[in-house]
Amino acid sequence: MSVHFGHKLKNLIESNGFTNREIAKQLNITEGNLYKIFNREHLKTDIISQVCMILNITINEFFFEGTKENATGSISGNGHIFQSGEGDKTVTKSDIKQCEIEIEYLKKLLEMKDQVIREKVEVNELLKKRLEEKG
Repeated sequence: MSVHFGHKLKNLIESNGFTNREIAKQLNITEGNLYKIFNREHLKTDIISQVCMILNITINEFFFEGTKENATGSISGNGHIFQSGEGDKTVTKSDIKQCEIEIEYLKKLLEMKDQVIREKVEVNELLKKRLEEKG
């Protein structure tokens, strides 16, 4: 059974006490476009990332049922056992896919943060130049 990420997103927004209007406003989209997102089975990582930031949850919490208990774990032994707060279970292709999605999300998040740093450095350099020209 595949996860419908649009529905999952809608449920997380509601369970965290936000209204669709609040989320749409913070995403800088209309409520109508937010409803369209809810109808999508698959979501772009930037949407997931932005909503996670608004909800103040981690990407792990998004993918692993929104709970910190399910958000941690490690693979041990022969690589087929997933250790979590709920005991051991066999790792499935879905578990691996979720980890791959999280890795891609984290890579994109790092790229975005690197871009912000580059922009801040550039602005800082411009401000220094202006200050030197005035003084």
